[in-house]
This record gives sequence, C-alpha cells and structure tokens, in this order.
Amino acid sequence: MMDKLRDNALSLLARREHSRLELKRKLQSGIDAHDLAQLLHALATEGLQSDDRFAENFVRSRRENGYGPLRIDQELKERGINNALIQKYLSLDVEDWQPLLQQAWQKKYHSSVPKNQKERARQVRFLLSRGFPQQWVMKFLSAL
Repeated sequence: MMDKLRDNALSLLARREHSRLELKRKLQSGIDAHDLAQLLHALATEGLQSDDRFAENFVRSRRENGYGPLRIDQELKERGINNALIQKYLSLDVEDWQPLLQQAWQKKYHSSVPKNQKERARQVRFLLSRGFPQQWVMKFLSAL
C-alpha cells in the first residue's frame, strides 16, 4: 500500500512541483492519515518535495504570466506556503513589479489609453484582478 502511495506521489511530482498541502490533498482519499504524514515527511527529507522549491517556481511562473504580488501571495497561502517562504520569494517593491504591471496592461489593452471613466474603471478592475495593489494601478493609469 505504501509503495503504491509513494508511486502516486512521485508521479505527481514528476509532472510539476507540488506544495506539501497540494500533495496531501491529492493523495489523502482512502489513505490512513498517519501513513500519508510519514510519506510526506520522507519525500521532504529526501528532497523530492520541497515547499521552498515550489514557492520559488510558482512565483516565477505567475510573474511570467502577468500576475501581481497580491494574487500570487493569496495563491501561495491557498497552497499551504508559510509567510516566511512567501516573503523570501515575493518582493513587494514597486520597482520590481512596475514593468510587469505595464506589460499586463499593454498585452490586454494594446497601449490604448482609457478615453472615458467607464473604460478607465474597466482597466483598473482588470489590473486589480491580476493582483496589483490599487495605489500602483492608480498611479500607473494616472501617468498615461
């Protein structure tokens, strides 16, 4: 039973990095909680599963896809990543994120400056939904 559970875990980890919580959720059905905890501990000890590595890859991937720090922070928390790891990989320095905010806006709106309040509100909502702080969004759109 433990061999099959381990094989399932390794199969998941071979596809992509998983946080410990994600693995637990995917493997827990019909499994003894103690056995699952032992397996997760063994995988982490062997370096096969790492929340640190997961957080680093997740932040890089989400940044490349145009997501802001607030959304990435929330998604990491949902996956069981602790605040220390989140802070390690997720800078909240506006200079780090300004080019990404601009890229996300350009990709969606093709550098089309909002012509009226309704259009501006739509652009604000889009950037906020991507996870950029409101003050950054307002400052960016005001500078257009």
